[in-house]
Amino acid sequence: MRQFEIHYHNGQVVRGGGEDDVYVTLRVPKSWIDAPPDGVLAVVVEDEERGVAFLRDRDYYIIGPEDSHFKGAVMQTKDLGPYLRSIGLVKYGLWTDSRRYQEIKDAIGSSDFYMTLKGGKR
Repeated sequence: MRQFEIHYHNGQVVRGGGEDDVYVTLRVPKSWIDAPPDGVLAVVVEDEERGVAFLRDRDYYIIGPEDSHFKGAVMQTKDLGPYLRSIGLVKYGLWTDSRRYQEIKDAIGSSDFYMTLKGGKR
């Protein structure tokens, strides 16, 4: 696994990549995985409250993992952010001014982490 540093707005730095991997598995029906990902017009799905739900007119259709709080539900959304955030694999950026980016770059340039990645060369 490649090493990394994540720099946050509050000054926190998270370093990683050298530790043991964590395998993330999602338990979903194989037929969902095998279905073509593009060109969906509608999804008809069993619904606990309504009996049957007709999902349409959305950018994304997702299925929640069985072993999560989504409990295998099929959902429609125009914003994948909340779903991606819930599984923990995506980090969300925050804009800052160029001065702050330069401060981070300056700090990185003299860090042990950077020196290790560059093979000890400046």
